[in-house]
Amino acid sequence: MPPNRNAKDVVKGLYDTHLHPGPDVYPRVADAIEIVQMARHAGMGGVVFKTYAFMNALLATLLERHYPGIDIIGAICLEAAVGGINPWAVEMAIEAGAKVIWLPALDSEWNLLWAERYGQSAASQLFAKRPRLSPVRDGKVSAEALEIFRMVGAADIVLQSGHLHEDHRELVAEAALQQGVRKFIITHANMRQNFISLEQHRRLVQYPNVYFEYCAAALLPWLDNQDPAEIAAMIRTVGPERAVLGSDAGYSQSQNGLIHPHPVEALAALVGALQKQGFSEVEIQLMGRHNPRRMFGLE
Repeated sequence: MPPNRNAKDVVKGLYDTHLHPGPDVYPRVADAIEIVQMARHAGMGGVVFKTYAFMNALLATLLERHYPGIDIIGAICLEAAVGGINPWAVEMAIEAGAKVIWLPALDSEWNLLWAERYGQSAASQLFAKRPRLSPVRDGKVSAEALEIFRMVGAADIVLQSGHLHEDHRELVAEAALQQGVRKFIITHANMRQNFISLEQHRRLVQYPNVYFEYCAAALLPWLDNQDPAEIAAMIRTVGPERAVLGSDAGYSQSQNGLIHPHPVEALAALVGALQKQGFSEVEIQLMGRHNPRRMFGLE
């Protein structure tokens, strides 16, 4: 990488497939307008909004009208606040222009199981108070989830795995494929809360509809403190043609004395880390620009 490159130089043309804008019911580092302004100023190709408490496709549409020159991708995350695994909410989101449907994250069954299994006592207490949503019941994908998969397939938009139980990922990938979903992204496959082993990477990549999202947040010392070499190994296991990049940034813990980067800086840090791991500019462009544009129907 040439010396003295700013974040703006690193992320030009790229898409952040996973960020958290404000205002929100959770603390955020910046509101949606500020994030779009900074991303557009940096020359980014686009951003994908993820919010837990509400469907944000209409917000994305509104901002695109006022900030031309950058793609703003709206979505819905199937948390309890929108009715959970709720086909009606998905239908409305698609009508509103959503291009991403996230399976449950904060309200997922896996969050509590993960916290209990791996000794995260503070997280266990937090997640125990939340609903326990899953697209799988009694070992089978639920009828509601199958209906949602059919809707996603018919609209040719993206299904994101959310925080999906480690034993359910292949089951859901297969069911989604059978229902016509052609673009199923495994959410932050490198984050400890949704960590995908290299062995499971090898199994999941056999499904032609499965892609893998790698996020910058795992690099933070007070989160996962992940070695970039581990992310590089994951990407090389499946190939850059099956990868997309996100920041998973936007949340704030300043009230706890912790610093979290702005999404633009976080994405730039991930790209810089991957470049230091030997990924070429062509590979970065494939993961950060061409794959997202194809998945969101932009090329």
